[in-house]
Amino acid sequence: MKILLVEDEMRLSEALSEILGNNFNEVEVAYDGVMGLKMALSKEYDILLIDINLPKISGVQMLKKLRKTGDSTHAIILTARSELSDRIEGLDAGADDYLTKPFNTDELLARIRAVSRRKGEISFESKEMKYGNITFSPLLNKISTQTSSMNLTEKESKLLEYFFKNNTMVLPETKLKEYMASHGLDASTNLNTYIQFLQRKLNYLDKDVDILSIRDTGYKLVSNEKDILWGEESV
Repeated sequence: MKILLVEDEMRLSEALSEILGNNFNEVEVAYDGVMGLKMALSKEYDILLIDINLPKISGVQMLKKLRKTGDSTHAIILTARSELSDRIEGLDAGADDYLTKPFNTDELLARIRAVSRRKGEISFESKEMKYGNITFSPLLNKISTQTSSMNLTEKESKLLEYFFKNNTMVLPETKLKEYMASHGLDASTNLNTYIQFLQRKLNYLDKDVDILSIRDTGYKLVSNEKDILWGEESV
């Protein structure tokens, strides 16, 4: 099991990392909300443990932004706040569970096990994802706007999913090829071929989204409109 712990209190973070590492396969740590969000978007985790009072952006803001991308990774909020309104805010932001500090570590481990048993009930692929005026349905292998739609092949859908999950980032060609290979796509094929297939289907739609080739850097999913997923608080 791979866990992302987002906690700015250094001593608590170190203690939890050791405990979690002794009970699960792998633990990675972020010390503020922006770092946590970027890590959650760039890697796959089984469980997210998120403190509410984080630097830069709060745990609630982080989770809301993550959920807007369609990511459904199970999340447990860790906080010193015990008011009912605080618990409701965390759960409404997309948390699966809520644990108030100070807590017993055995209870934390039990909560993690309980949440992990539910893993797979709501998969990332079942979620519709939105960027610009495009709606992408990974489960249906389809992209659409309000006026038109286009079916994708399974390979095109898997690659576009990666762009949607990393829409704030320029993706290097080497990273894209590694992703293709890890998902059974033919990495030996010219990457431009896959990109061109996707661009043609995007161009068929009345859309404001495109995949740009950035010279000597990589590729990026862009929108002509304001990024509806991140808005003014883009990080």
